[in-house]
Amino acid sequence: DVSSDSSSSTLVANWCNGNASAPYRLSGTITELHEPWKRQANVADTNHTILLSATSVRYTSLSAARVVTMPSANAIGLEVEVYDGSGSCSGVNTLTLTRAGADVFADGGSATTYVLSTAYGAVRARCVASGVWKIL
Repeated sequence: DVSSDSSSSTLVANWCNGNASAPYRLSGTITELHEPWKRQANVADTNHTILLSATSVRYTSLSAARVVTMPSANAIGLEVEVYDGSGSCSGVNTLTLTRAGADVFADGGSATTYVLSTAYGAVRARCVASGVWKIL
């Protein structure tokens, strides 16, 4: 619940821009401000290592098989996603997620990679235990 002494558009603009002096009051609890547009890495046809500052990876172009290295699975609840925004992912031009260190992708096994091979395909993984990613 947000109330303001100024117009709604000014309030939203100030809130989104992080303007702490904006004239607003909050009631209730905000536990997380999710800003996915600030956490996405747009990758053009190259291998990539996922960083904690950008846990959503969008491939904008793909002309060969590429490897995406996961961050360390040491923060339970952390989710990462990788998707083919180009539509070029295929059985030949794959996106292979690979572990960091000794981490595993565990869905009843202990795989060390996960392969995405469909056009516009996507995969999301969650850290469910130290060293363990679960494909969602």
